[in-house]
Amino acid sequence: MGYLAVTVLSNVLFALGARLAQAWRYDFFFVSWVNYATALLAALAWGSLTASWWFDPVAVGLGVASGGLYPLGFAALFLLMARSGVGIAFSIVRYAVLMPTLVSIIVFGERPGAVAVAGLALLMVSMPLLTARGATPAARPTLGSIWAPLAVIMLITGTSSTLQKVYVQLGDPRSLSVFVTAVFGGAVPLSVVPFLLRRRLQPDAVYRVSTRLTSRRIALMLGLGALIGGMNVIYAFALVAALRAVPGAIVFPTVAVGTLLLIVVAGVVIWRERHTVLSITGILLGTAGLVMMAF
Repeated sequence: MGYLAVTVLSNVLFALGARLAQAWRYDFFFVSWVNYATALLAALAWGSLTASWWFDPVAVGLGVASGGLYPLGFAALFLLMARSGVGIAFSIVRYAVLMPTLVSIIVFGERPGAVAVAGLALLMVSMPLLTARGATPAARPTLGSIWAPLAVIMLITGTSSTLQKVYVQLGDPRSLSVFVTAVFGGAVPLSVVPFLLRRRLQPDAVYRVSTRLTSRRIALMLGLGALIGGMNVIYAFALVAALRAVPGAIVFPTVAVGTLLLIVVAGVVIWRERHTVLSITGILLGTAGLVMMAF
């Protein structure tokens, strides 16, 4: 359970760091690139310090494929947060857990009980409630305004997590450092694409950054990107370790519900996000469903 706790905490800190980059109107996609570059350097350092460079082509291939999806997911996350607020955005994103959970059950034979099946049903019921209303009075999105980034980020996050589960099942256990390094090795070059397109993705933020680009601001963006990158690499190592110790059908829902609860609390406490009856009902049903899936 220790690995699960580390996975949840690092995921929450990563999410809050990403939210701060948006709230402070930093160049979000510059911070994103620093995040992946830091994570890559940290993975290389960890592998060198532990001398755990066991080459495995399965680890390399799955790692690059999984990490290559990260930058696109990060861009979709930015658009989703801008439309729905941090609490609802990360509540919705947690439902990408359905894909790797179902793969764990159907492909790798991790059979859920009746309670877990009931939990899946609750998730399906809660989805339209969560996407029906926003988290703040200033941002009350309709499903039509958020469906595109929502669909993209759920597909990307679900696929990336599924590839990590496949690595745990098929990869050599000695190749963990190689796998994590490959993940961020795939993410770094592809993160240049949303960076180059950032003026279309975040025009207001880029304008403010370009007119107030001081050395202090650059240093703060670098520091925040490095912090997010550190959390990112810890999450990657901890998630794989947790998947080796606990079935994926339990790990993914547990990480999802833990992250969801802490993020929603942070959204209320830090950013004063307010929830409507519909969104509260959706969060409660979704949380209950995720908890039930863990049993």
